[in-house]
Amino acid sequence: MITRSSRRTYQCHVFATALLVGQLALYRSGNHLYSLTRTDGDAILLLDYDSGRLSRLHISEGEWVGGPSIGVEEPIAIRVKIADEKLTINSKVVATRFDAFATERVPGGTLYIPRAGGRHPAIVAVPGAGILPAPYFARRGIAFLALDQRADWRSRTFEDVADDVIGAVKALRSRKDIDAQYLGIYASSQGGWIAPIAAAKSQAIAFVICAACPATDLTNQELIRTEAELRADGFTAAEIEEAVAYRKLYFDFLQTGAHRDQLEAADQNAKGARWYPRFAGMISRDAPLAMWWQRNERFVPTDYWKRVRVPALLLFGSLDTRVPPAEHASRILAADPSATLMIVANVDHEGFLAKTGGRDEVPSLDRLPPRAVEPAIDWILARR
Repeated sequence: MITRSSRRTYQCHVFATALLVGQLALYRSGNHLYSLTRTDGDAILLLDYDSGRLSRLHISEGEWVGGPSIGVEEPIAIRVKIADEKLTINSKVVATRFDAFATERVPGGTLYIPRAGGRHPAIVAVPGAGILPAPYFARRGIAFLALDQRADWRSRTFEDVADDVIGAVKALRSRKDIDAQYLGIYASSQGGWIAPIAAAKSQAIAFVICAACPATDLTNQELIRTEAELRADGFTAAEIEEAVAYRKLYFDFLQTGAHRDQLEAADQNAKGARWYPRFAGMISRDAPLAMWWQRNERFVPTDYWKRVRVPALLLFGSLDTRVPPAEHASRILAADPSATLMIVANVDHEGFLAKTGGRDEVPSLDRLPPRAVEPAIDWILARR
């Protein structure tokens, strides 16, 4: 049983799901679990749930192959044959597909519903949270509604998306196969601005799971990220100070339109800096992304966490440099002291087991924590 304490940390996981679209299939070899997910390109992700190994597969000479890590394709480290409802991995492991859940297209998303009868607890995944965890929740009896990212997302506010989430929760409550008393929401990263808004506005939401969720407005989150990421990748204190000063000027320009000449001069002076390709470059204030930023900069998650009155589970990777737990988890807990905090040792923002949490090492990463979703699933089921 997980103790509801803000002073202790626990191992869990922040799933790497940003690239995932499409349908999932679940496979089993004995008690060992695998899942296949199609990406938005001509690739497939294979997750070995028990070891945590995540492989990006592409077709080569009639078979699916993958490299030594998620971002490196050569030399070939894994060969997979997919046929007759079976996976054959490196000519040794044979896993058979099994149907622990059914999928159903519903307005706004895809519902993964357990095949077992009865009324199921359920979660609505905020757009951007991905679908990789879905089959693992469904096999444990928890329905998982993965909301789609709307094509017009750049013209919408966090509150608009929160209203979509609330609408999806309301729709699920009307189903005979959903237990409305145990219907919560799941969010990660950018969804961390949305989840507390939805939970504060709707009494129909019974719990919140929020992974790598920011506690500050967009600008401060990015300034914190800039310093943490550059430090993890070995940049000097002087370089970090220069990058942070540049970004402060940049965000002020996006919001107010002031200091354009100063920003243009700073941009010219910084073009030779090592950090420039990551964090610099001019953008028009009326560009779609800039206007999205202006619409959403006013939202501060802790303003809403103060009004959340349902159980909340906060998940962070200890090496997350995009949303560092030291900066964000403590602020959320100050706003909502009853929340439970889980921190995964040696995990970065994308959910990979890492060494530094910096951007430079990402292409070499190849695995997630083993059976990563189980602690979150246990937390939900313990509340029923």
